Amino acid sequence: MLCGCATPSTIHKGFYTWGPEVETFTPCGMDKTWWVLTTEPLWLQLRDAHQTLTMGNYEGIFAEVFGYYDGPATEERGGGFATQYDGLFRVTAVLATRKSDDSGCDAAASLPR
Repeated sequence: MLCGCATPSTIHKGFYTWGPEVETFTPCGMDKTWWVLTTEPLWLQLRDAHQTLTMGNYEGIFAEVFGYYDGPATEERGGGFATQYDGLFRVTAVLATRKSDDSGCDAAASLPR
């Protein structure tokens, strides 16, 4: 029996990192880093926030997003760079972003909306 069930998006807080050949999300409280998949408008929103809130590529920012783990990365699903990470994470909405600081994921609980 096959299920046509969609994977539900839930709220996730963590670090979003962007740079050439890097687009990852590391959820708070997990030791996993996932390659981000999303729509072009959401990608632009995340990239622009990253560029505004950081001094350069590869710095993480706090992000609160709707999304879900979307399985393992393959060359066909995510591309070659994605296979270097713990899987794929599909962002379905961006709720908030802010500059990362030394307070870690504890500060993610107080992200402004």
